[in-house]
Amino acid sequence: MHNYSNKRMALLRLKLYLSTVFIVCMINLVDCNKFRKLEHGLSMLKGKLSTLENKVYEDEATLQYEMEQIWRMLNSSNRGFIDILNINETDSVHNNKMETVENVIRKIEERSELLTKGFTAEKTELRKRAQDFESEIAGLRNQHVTALTNFTNMADEFMLELNHTVGDQLKQMNSQLEKNAYDIMQRNADEFAHLKKSLNEQFINFKESIEDLNNKSMMSLQQTVEQMEIKHNDLLYSLSSKANKTFADTEVKIDSELQKVREAQEYTDKKTVQLDDMIKTVKDGFDENAKMFNKIEDLLQYVPIIKCIVKGGVQFENSCYLHPSTQATWHWAVDACSKMGARLAEVNSEAENEILVKINKEARDGTDRVWLGASDLENDGVWKWQTSKQPITFQKWNKGEPNGRMVENCLHFYKVLGTWNDLPCDRNLNYICEFTM
Repeated sequence: MHNYSNKRMALLRLKLYLSTVFIVCMINLVDCNKFRKLEHGLSMLKGKLSTLENKVYEDEATLQYEMEQIWRMLNSSNRGFIDILNINETDSVHNNKMETVENVIRKIEERSELLTKGFTAEKTELRKRAQDFESEIAGLRNQHVTALTNFTNMADEFMLELNHTVGDQLKQMNSQLEKNAYDIMQRNADEFAHLKKSLNEQFINFKESIEDLNNKSMMSLQQTVEQMEIKHNDLLYSLSSKANKTFADTEVKIDSELQKVREAQEYTDKKTVQLDDMIKTVKDGFDENAKMFNKIEDLLQYVPIIKCIVKGGVQFENSCYLHPSTQATWHWAVDACSKMGARLAEVNSEAENEILVKINKEARDGTDRVWLGASDLENDGVWKWQTSKQPITFQKWNKGEPNGRMVENCLHFYKVLGTWNDLPCDRNLNYICEFTM
């Protein structure tokens, strides 16, 4: 109940605060409109005053200019007067000119005085109006501050009085609510005691009913169990008799089946022995055939070399080298050797290089250059054997070689010196095919 009172008090304070804010805003709105109108009038007066001052400055400049013109005229008149004296002009003409000049000067002075008086009076009036506006604005501001202060004091007094009034009312309400709550709790306590007593009586009656029911159920259950035990024993005896008879019949059948299995096992053992003998015989035959095939494969390895030797080639280690009598480009030579089951010769040692030099010297075909099976066509500067795709490990380049870059990409050797050089691949040279095992 105390929390409810606090919430209600807070709600009243909030309403009062909002009302206060609304009133202050309305006062400020009215005053602000007045201030804006006064400030707008003051701004217009200041604009007019500035325009008047500019106009005064312009008129003063105009008067200054006219005075300068008059002085120029006077100077010119003086020079004319002197000229007139020199030519013995009459006094009457001279007097007329001087009167004309004096009249002009007097008119200008009168005009200047009138303008100055008019501007001064208008300027004084505008300044006075501006001061009146400023005084009125200051008075309104003072009134606004005074009104706001009075309203704030009134709001504080009202809040204080409201706190006292609401506080007393809340105390009375709290007191009444506490009394009502005590009465309600007292009534609830009496009803709870009566209900508790009633429930205890019902629980005792229910407990007695349960105990009576349990006794009756236990007796009925015991009788049922005894009957089930009798039936169970009868069933066990019947099942035991049937099981013994079935077991005996089954045992006879199992013995008969086991005998058949033993006979089948003996037959299987005999056939297994016979099959093992047959497998051994076949295996021995396969072993003989495998040995024969291995010998044939060993012999087939020598077939390319034999073919090379038959055609007049020279054998060295596990290779045979054949020197065709034709000339061809490097690519054509690679293809021709491949069609014969060989490759364009690859050199992997000094001894192999020397045997190739010897073969070409004996050929006496009239050329000094012979293609070998290497190039750097795939990657300039990286020389590989064309067929085996292996990089060159043994090298016998002529001095300053290779130097062909992107133009000379295929390898040949000089058959007299045995050194290597790179040439364009489209040159027609002799070549050597290498047959390997």
